[in-house]
Amino acid sequence: MKYLWLTASIFFISVLPCLGQPVVMKISKTQQEKAVTLAQKALGDLSQSARQVDLKSIGFENEKQVREAKIGVPIGDYTIHLNELKEYRPGRPAAEMLHATGRLLFPVEVNQKARSMVTLSLQQEAWVIESFGGQNQIQTITDLRKSIANSEGRSENELFQVRIPALQLAFIAVERGSEIYLSPLFDLTRYGLQKGKKYRAEEVLEKLIDEARQHNGLPT
Repeated sequence: MKYLWLTASIFFISVLPCLGQPVVMKISKTQQEKAVTLAQKALGDLSQSARQVDLKSIGFENEKQVREAKIGVPIGDYTIHLNELKEYRPGRPAAEMLHATGRLLFPVEVNQKARSMVTLSLQQEAWVIESFGGQNQIQTITDLRKSIANSEGRSENELFQVRIPALQLAFIAVERGSEIYLSPLFDLTRYGLQKGKKYRAEEVLEKLIDEARQHNGLPT
């Protein structure tokens, strides 16, 4: 089952714990168009007010880059909850642990290189701009996404982000048949995980159980 297909459709996953089955919710074409339109509007507004903005703080060197910038292929966002990770048992499919956040990360590209990011959030059936910026983050995400897509012979729009906020960890995810593989955005030596290397999601979760159980549950 495909978790995301952002060219023709945008999907989010909600998990139905009682059945242990992922449930796909399709966002309408109208909602897709609204998301893209809002991201483009955010970029247009920035161009109009570029002289009043500290452009370097959001990833641009000058006004010319803002005028040349384009919205790239969005990235779907999923999280794994700390309480569920604490209770994880080897053998449980990782797909059951994924929760859609309702966020889309739109790269803002200049000459096909991510310079910034517009993050949208779906709230009460309407998209809102959550943030604009995050140059280092989006460059890392898009570079790794492109590398994995090329190595897998897949489209970039088939890959998505998986985060574990409590442990401050993030991965790029790709599906192979019924399995999900996770690639860390950075080297995670304490867990024996290398940046960009693909691991079965279940293997990653098993490496994180002890840390999750030691976590105090407070926001990080």
